[in-house]
Amino acid sequence: MKIAQVNITPEQMMLAAIADSTRMTAWLHTKDAEEGINRPKSLLGVLIGEKEETVVAFDSGEEFREAWRRKTRKEVE
Repeated sequence: MKIAQVNITPEQMMLAAIADSTRMTAWLHTKDAEEGINRPKSLLGVLIGEKEETVVAFDSGEEFREAWRRKTRKEVE
């Protein structure tokens, strides 16, 4: 796994993927899944060093423009 710069074996990757699938299946049958909360984190993702992405939502166009202005220090039309 040197090409992918990952320090785990293929067997460990397979076991982590199985664990992730099992945890996700169990979570899908819970009230949390219905509400879209407390989703289990991927063990495989942790092992290979994936970064967790954050999603930002805005309630209005003005709120987006203000956030964009702060991020880019530019004026948005």
